[in-house]
Amino acid sequence: MVAQALMHIGIEQGLPQGFVTHLMQDREGFIWMGSPGTGLNRFDGHRFLNFMTNPFDPNSITGGNVYSITDLGDYLFVGTLGEGANLYHKKTGRFFHLPFLDQRYGLNLKIKNKLPASTSALLAKTKDGTLWIRSHHHSIDVFVLSRVKFPRGFWENLAFSTPKDQHKWLSQMEVSNWRMDNVFSAPLENGETLCRMDADKLVAWEKNTWKPLPVPRGLLQRPFFQISEAIATQVDYWQTADGEIWRSSSKGSHWKKVGKAPKGIDVIQFTQNFALIRNGNRYEAFPLQWSPFFINWSKPKWTVDTKEERYIQLIDSSGNLWLANRELGLLKFSPISPAFNTLSTEKSAFLYPLLHNGWGKLSCHNLSNRGLTIIGSPKKLVDFVQTICDGDKDQLSLAKSDHQHTLWLGGKGHLVWLDLVKQTSKSFRLPYPYPIEHPANEFFLEPDGSIQAPIRGVLVHLHPASDSATALDFRQLGLSDLRIYAVEKTADQSFWLATEKGLLRIFPKSKTRIRTDSLWVSSLAQARSLPVFKARTKLYQPNPNNRNSLNNKFVLSLLADPKDPYVLWIGTRGGGINRLDLRSNQFVHLNTANGLPDNVIYGILSDQSGNLWLSSNKGLIVYHPQSGKIKNYRKVDGLQDDEFNTASFAKDSRGFFYFGGVRGMNVFHPATIKENPHRPKVRLTGLKINDKVVNVGDGTGILKEAIDHCHTITLPHHQNTVTLEFAALEFTASSKNQYRYWLKGLEGKKESHLSHVPQITYFSIPPGKYTFFVHGANNDGVWSEEPASIQICILPPWYKHWLAYLSYVAVCCALLGWFWKQYKNKQKLKFNLAMAQKEFEFQNEIHRYELMDIGKKLELERQEAEHEQKIYQLKLQEITTRLLEKTQILQNIQMQKTLHEGNDVKGQLLRSSILTREDWELFQENFSNAYPHFVERLMERFPAVTPSELRLILLMKLNLDTPRIATILGISPDSVKKTRHRLRKKLQDQEISLEDMLKEQ
Repeated sequence: MVAQALMHIGIEQGLPQGFVTHLMQDREGFIWMGSPGTGLNRFDGHRFLNFMTNPFDPNSITGGNVYSITDLGDYLFVGTLGEGANLYHKKTGRFFHLPFLDQRYGLNLKIKNKLPASTSALLAKTKDGTLWIRSHHHSIDVFVLSRVKFPRGFWENLAFSTPKDQHKWLSQMEVSNWRMDNVFSAPLENGETLCRMDADKLVAWEKNTWKPLPVPRGLLQRPFFQISEAIATQVDYWQTADGEIWRSSSKGSHWKKVGKAPKGIDVIQFTQNFALIRNGNRYEAFPLQWSPFFINWSKPKWTVDTKEERYIQLIDSSGNLWLANRELGLLKFSPISPAFNTLSTEKSAFLYPLLHNGWGKLSCHNLSNRGLTIIGSPKKLVDFVQTICDGDKDQLSLAKSDHQHTLWLGGKGHLVWLDLVKQTSKSFRLPYPYPIEHPANEFFLEPDGSIQAPIRGVLVHLHPASDSATALDFRQLGLSDLRIYAVEKTADQSFWLATEKGLLRIFPKSKTRIRTDSLWVSSLAQARSLPVFKARTKLYQPNPNNRNSLNNKFVLSLLADPKDPYVLWIGTRGGGINRLDLRSNQFVHLNTANGLPDNVIYGILSDQSGNLWLSSNKGLIVYHPQSGKIKNYRKVDGLQDDEFNTASFAKDSRGFFYFGGVRGMNVFHPATIKENPHRPKVRLTGLKINDKVVNVGDGTGILKEAIDHCHTITLPHHQNTVTLEFAALEFTASSKNQYRYWLKGLEGKKESHLSHVPQITYFSIPPGKYTFFVHGANNDGVWSEEPASIQICILPPWYKHWLAYLSYVAVCCALLGWFWKQYKNKQKLKFNLAMAQKEFEFQNEIHRYELMDIGKKLELERQEAEHEQKIYQLKLQEITTRLLEKTQILQNIQMQKTLHEGNDVKGQLLRSSILTREDWELFQENFSNAYPHFVERLMERFPAVTPSELRLILLMKLNLDTPRIATILGISPDSVKKTRHRLRKKLQDQEISLEDMLKEQ
């Protein structure tokens, strides 16, 4: 049994103040604590959540002085000093005030209505929901027992009621009060009976009345103390003044003596495995069995010593002991934590321990170059060893023991051999006056009692029994100033030396054939030469071209594997640990890239299971070669510090391990280091949106219930950076708890994150529905059975909302419908047009044929008209010709008459008209037939034309020359020219010229 250190939790870790008035663990696993002035506090192993009174919030706690906390499932009963009691609803985070315990309301007793400050504690809750509450009014030393009955549906309706409805529900409570000198009460087996003691009576509440109960003799000699919870054990155990332990049966009507505690021991709590007692500042746990009831008082299971008396204690669900007082915060003791006992605290143990535990319990180690510290040995033996050490304290710096009750001390230029049985000593001078300046692992003890001591290039083999020595010289390698950190011998009889320039192998002596010069060495008896031999050696160093070579030349520690003699483990400074298989001569590396916490390995020890214990700058590392599992112990687990020292390690004959570090030496037995079997409950503990803390009822409306009870949160698209905080509620070593989490819907790989940090932030989550899962593990990697989970719904922006998309679809459908309608209309129109086109073509074809017929008819008519016109033109020409002929005849006749009648007859003929009216009318009719409508158009365009001018124009139309026109008209050619000139001048201002008119058909 090793007394272990306590972990202190104070203001530095977030505790609001060091004065703690009450401790309790609820069924979810949270630790609740009360304090004066700072209200109610919840601890999840990482963070404290504080609840304080707020005058502007009617659902905040009524006072800051909390002295009692009891778990009621969905509620906590919270009793305060002088400010009544509260019911805290865990899901909504709201407090509801129970007014009957407030001095402002009075207590229906024959005492003053205004009572002084009081504290309240819940004693029991029965199956029907009735609460039994004890209040103590300090200034007048009055105890009040209150029985509170609630109306049907009270608990369900109170949680989500409005302030107005809260008053309605609270006002329906039925309260009965009894005043008494003292009250010690607890629920019994059936959960419906409550016992109390008033003076010297024990009574039970049954069927709405108090019923006296039989009392064991001597039970009431002093106020008894309840030492178990009925809910957990189904029975009650009580302790009398003389230490007897009695068990009460159902309803307290029968009693049975089950044991007796040693005198002076007060049992303060039972668990399933032990009884916890307190004796001043000491707490002890004694093994316990329940059937039959028995406590083994001979040997405590564990012991805790505190520097000051603690008044409040709690055993949590994992068996951890929590202690508190009124000033110094919390202390936590974990019985299942590794028992790393620390020797010589605050002193650096940087040299190899001196161990000899085969007899006499002699344990020594060197600390800070201050000689030897001797622990637990007979005074005569201590005096003998101390004399040798003090006599050469400045010279002796290292020590090592063998298993034949001898002790070796190494110093500057010599070795001292002590026989602890005969208490004699012998000194050996070394070949050089060099100190054995670093770890005593440079000493290698052979089974025959001889020692191998490497000294600056020479390996000296001393035989104390025969007072002889030999030496192996490896200076031919140019390593004369080589510093040796460890010496190990493997199954093939090779010696291995850990150096700062690589791993040096010295092959067995049997292969050595060459004898060389001698070195001088002397003992206390005589001086003589020391035979020196050359041996075959090999230096292993990193080879960049061979990945199976040594990965770091600075070698600090060596260990021949006890399970496989042909395997050598090599600890390096910077390369982790190397495994050398002597059969294949291949190195396998294990470093931080493979999961090792640190690459500096100061020491290597093996336990009975073949597991390797490695000291480093990051605690102790346990490596399981068979499974490859790696476990890391740090300062939080009870180590002297995270940093250990070079070669400061050893294993004694009892199997205890010794590892020296910067703040002392840890001593432990690896078989006592047990894994923590408790599976934690994992809970969500906090929520931040866009880096702002969100709480239930904070006005944002995001959380309808507390985050650890909430199943879904809905967020707008611009609040999509989410931070979730969580905790594995296992308090053995909370800082080493692990978490495995993933966001389903966003991350493809299940449980893709592994971290010791109890929070995660997801940035800019796109709109959608996601589910966050988190598993928790305790300090030994035992995972929770069920994950904590919460659904996160990120709403899309309004233009990406489903209603918007629905409207988009509706609009698109409407547009598609419209386009479809237009398309159909277009197709219909196209069809109609095509049909109309076909109809038109058909009609056109018909019309074409009709037009062809009409054309033919017109052509015939045209031909007929042309024929008629030609006939008319021919007739006109004939008439014209006849007129000309007639005129010519007349002229000829005239000329003949002239010739015959003389000049008078000729002049009369010239003055006479040769054209008759009938001739003109006949000419005009024929002209109209030949040129229809020409005369009408001519008169429309040139209305000023005279009849004589008209005759000239018509004749011009016939393309007659001037002489012919003059002949037809019976005038001279000059008259025709003048008339034509006058006519052109008269018509020159018209839009259409006469020539254009004449050219028309």
